[in-house]
Amino acid sequence: MRVATYFEGAGQGKRTGLYLTNLGLGPATLEKLSLEVGGQTYDLMQPHGQEVAVKAMGLDSLCVMIVLPQPGTVLKVNEEGPLLATTASPIGPICAVPVMEALDNREIKVHMVYSSMRDERIEDSQTIHFDLKQDIAMLKALIQTALAAQPPAPNPAKRGNPQQASSPSLPAPK
Repeated sequence: MRVATYFEGAGQGKRTGLYLTNLGLGPATLEKLSLEVGGQTYDLMQPHGQEVAVKAMGLDSLCVMIVLPQPGTVLKVNEEGPLLATTASPIGPICAVPVMEALDNREIKVHMVYSSMRDERIEDSQTIHFDLKQDIAMLKALIQTALAAQPPAPNPAKRGNPQQASSPSLPAPK
């Protein structure tokens, strides 16, 4: 098992964050999984463990996938799952830069205990240090270019029809 980092930017199908990947010869069964950030350890298998870690890192919980791995979770060979990654929701692209900024110049240790298909118990820790300043600058420039290329949204109020500018009202209940 290893932790893979992706900073592919914003948009559908883009991965930004940390992912747990099984590169072994057989399935791996998770027993323990935790993150250590700034000297604090967060047990990701405890209720709300990932939410507490996300908040401690200064990330908005709306921007991060909250995946609650349970002891006994099995990762198949070459299977990958988000550990700390931007959400797949429509706001995900908005979140790529803040997530990268929160991870920038930060060291995160991932501690995991898992068993192999031969029931070998494996304890592993991986330390990831992020230096994302160039990636963040490039992503911000791409976002600015994409926003500049979009035509401005029409403003119904400028067309002289004030009723279109207000919100529609619902009919009264009968």
